[in-house]
Amino acid sequence: MNLTNSTACVDPPLDATLWASLIFYFAIAVFAIFGNGLVCAAFATNKRLRILTNYYVVSLAVSDILVGSINIPLWMYIKKDWCRVLENPNLYESYVIFDILCGTASIWNMTAISIDRFAAVVKPTVYKHRMKSTKVAGWTILCVWTFATFVAVLRPQHKKFNYAMFVVTLSFFLPLLIILFAYGNIYRVVSYRAKWTGSVLIEIKLARTLSIVIGAFILCWGPFFILNIVTKYCSSKTCSYDVAITVIKWLQYASACINPIIYTIRNREFRFTFHQLVFRCGYRNGKYVFNPHVKHTTWCGCCQLGGPLDADFGESRSRYPTYTEEVSVRNSYRRPRSTPSNTETTPLGFNNLSSSK
Repeated sequence: MNLTNSTACVDPPLDATLWASLIFYFAIAVFAIFGNGLVCAAFATNKRLRILTNYYVVSLAVSDILVGSINIPLWMYIKKDWCRVLENPNLYESYVIFDILCGTASIWNMTAISIDRFAAVVKPTVYKHRMKSTKVAGWTILCVWTFATFVAVLRPQHKKFNYAMFVVTLSFFLPLLIILFAYGNIYRVVSYRAKWTGSVLIEIKLARTLSIVIGAFILCWGPFFILNIVTKYCSSKTCSYDVAITVIKWLQYASACINPIIYTIRNREFRFTFHQLVFRCGYRNGKYVFNPHVKHTTWCGCCQLGGPLDADFGESRSRYPTYTEEVSVRNSYRRPRSTPSNTETTPLGFNNLSSSK
């Protein structure tokens, strides 16, 4: 998105400030690619993560990977060699279009997650019968990316109409209203249920989680879109935006690093899979323990699976098994060497809990 109208070819000096800025952008890009790549890898390797909401999370991760691998490097090049960019205006125009595409896709993927959680909590019957299918998720994701592409390809026509307000309205204010409506109703419903059950802790955790989600969205994207409106009516000849642009672009691209933390780190199954992918470890006696022989499949046979932020949306909870329980689960799937007699006692496993007396 165009943040400057300046046509003067003045390269910024390669001082410590510029290098620090470029290093910071590089760090954001690395963390964005690694964090979101880890989300995609976890989704691909753990079949129990392939629930409806996580399809939107993966779509969000893909848009953030594109930001880290394409948008940020291009912006670093623009910051460093502005004069060369002016000699090739198609490069800058391509960057702006792709920045709009990835930004709009990222924001609307977050909006899709909020709508999915709203339907699951506030309208569970409708969600179960009409929305809880991968086909619905696939069509929704396709619509998100198609809409983002539509908004981006109109960029070359920005002089024919007020394109800045068009993008700000469709890519920020409208999604913000939907997110506030969805999470506001989620808080209302869960708070009402918590009062009846006397569970104040759930209400406190939910308020904290929703504050983080909404606050991070407004903090990362609000200044960016506001600056786009300001630059539309106040040119760079009369207003200086150099420092503001640097800080605001930091916040915008930092969203690509924050999203994996917000939407996956509170999910027990995601955390467990992350540890397996990074450290190849198992879970024993409340701790993650390195095991070079563990495969990229979860041992946790008794864990219930919830969506992002499930710990605070009042959904079912579970814990990871102790080492004894873990061994019992794995042994229960092995063929016994000999059939025990009627007088023998067998270890209590999760598969025979229903038959135990």
